[in-house]
Amino acid sequence: MKKRKRVGFITFGIAIVSICSIISIALIKNYTLAPEEETKQDVKTNFIASLPQQMKEVSSEAFVSPREDDYLIFYYSNDCIISENLVPSIEEYSSKSNALPIYAINVMDEENEKLVEQEHIIGTPTVIHMRNGEEVWRTIGKLDLNQLPTIL
Repeated sequence: MKKRKRVGFITFGIAIVSICSIISIALIKNYTLAPEEETKQDVKTNFIASLPQQMKEVSSEAFVSPREDDYLIFYYSNDCIISENLVPSIEEYSSKSNALPIYAINVMDEENEKLVEQEHIIGTPTVIHMRNGEEVWRTIGKLDLNQLPTIL
C-alpha cells in the first residue's frame, strides 16, 4: 500500500512539473513572438505621415523667416495623443480655400529646442496665429475647428 501511494505521489509530481513546463514554454513563445514596440523614429515617421499635405513640417532653422504675412504654427509632439487627434481637424481646416498656411514644428526634435523655449511652448498641441511676425492668437490643447482663424 505504501509503495502504491509513493508511486501515486511521484506520478502526480511529474504531471505537475510537466504542466508547468508546457505553460512556461507557451508563455515564452508568445512573449518572443509579440511585435516589437515602436521606436521613437517609427512614431515620428507615422505622425509626420499623418499630417495633411497642405501642412509644411519645418525645423527651427528653416523657420527663421516666415514665408507668409498671416499663418499658423502647429507645435506638436510625436507621443501626444491630443496632437494626433487634432490632425484630422487641421486637415479639414487646411482644405478650406480661406485657410491660413500651417507650419508644423515637432517639439521633440533637438534642433527645435531653442525655438520651443523662445516661443514659450509649455504643452502640446499649441497652435499660434502669426501676422506680420507678431503673435496675435494662441491656444494650447484640444481645439475646436471653428476656433482656427481664416483669411478674410
